[in-house]
Amino acid sequence: MIWSGRVLVATLALACAACSSADGDDSDEPSSSTTTDAPTTTDAPTTSSEEPAPPDPTAPEVVCTPASEVERLVEDWADERRVVGAIAGIYEDGEFAALSSTGVRDIDDAASLAVDSPMRIGSITKTFSATLVLAMAERGDLRLSDQVSTFLPGAPENVTVEQLLSHESPFRDGDVAGALIQAVTDPTSVTFPPDAIDQLLADTGSGTANARQVYASSNYVVLDQVVAAASDGTFEDLLTSVVLEPNGLESTGFDGATFTLPSPHERIDPTQPAISLAELDTDRAVRAAGASGALISTPADLGHFFAALFANEIVSADSLRIMLDTSSPTRSDYGLGIGRYAVGRNNIYGHNGRTVGFASSVRHDPTRQSTVIVLSNDGGAPTSILAQQLSAIEVC
Repeated sequence: MIWSGRVLVATLALACAACSSADGDDSDEPSSSTTTDAPTTTDAPTTSSEEPAPPDPTAPEVVCTPASEVERLVEDWADERRVVGAIAGIYEDGEFAALSSTGVRDIDDAASLAVDSPMRIGSITKTFSATLVLAMAERGDLRLSDQVSTFLPGAPENVTVEQLLSHESPFRDGDVAGALIQAVTDPTSVTFPPDAIDQLLADTGSGTANARQVYASSNYVVLDQVVAAASDGTFEDLLTSVVLEPNGLESTGFDGATFTLPSPHERIDPTQPAISLAELDTDRAVRAAGASGALISTPADLGHFFAALFANEIVSADSLRIMLDTSSPTRSDYGLGIGRYAVGRNNIYGHNGRTVGFASSVRHDPTRQSTVIVLSNDGGAPTSILAQQLSAIEVC
């Protein structure tokens, strides 16, 4: 079936709007860190059926499951929801205890999706970004308590770098779906963070820090420029030199032309077949998300990154504790660039991602030193459902 560019753009708009709706299946952030006063045009819904509950002492422990059964669970999840393509794995001790792929790279050519396919990871980028900022703080480039206005004149007073990372600043997201439509239909109109800051600061005015968390990717668009100002470089270059290269993350980066990505897919509504966006120029629009959601990665690189992060190989144990801290009365289940979820009696940590034509989820269990990764080239795929299910599994 041939779809016109107009239909494809309409699909994109509706999918992004659905991603922002109050009853969306998959939230970019965990739990209730969004609030009822959060704008519904953000990339995370204000409420979610996926909100994790506090650890339940009566819940069962992890279940010992053969790798073949894990593969069946992935297939069943994808078949039930008609997911175009997905990769799911459980990473332990430097390798995958289970890893499988299902579906295709593009619905129009039906080529199988390989287990090592790179994918856009959306807001999982925020965990990388927060890790970079903590590493910068350790070497004295900045402090979490620094005011944003120190780096960006015109920013609201008394808003700190830490409050950007934790979504406790006054910055809010605008019409995300509308901006994406314009970006895809006219790539030359895409505004990258340096040029977007002035308008964002003007829209925010002299607002003060929030009384509670309100998830907004705009915090990380601002953070992109704070990092640049503190380092006399660019966010992309600094993340590459400080986090990616030293940890051997060779299959993680920003430039879509460098990687052979499967086609992104969206659907007009959940009951309709997915539509390939392969003919649209989505790369520039997504890359403009910068620190908030521009990264591309693979299951292996994500497994290695989260294992290294929690082994204190990227930042110190003290810095990791700061990232995971949700004890502030203004916070719920979100620390600095990373969320807290629950499986049985255990707290696990990670993030969801949602960008044009792709969806993703990561969950790391520090007790078992196990990481679940779910990546999909179907923007409507409820990856958090599968990630939570696989987090309750021990491969045996």
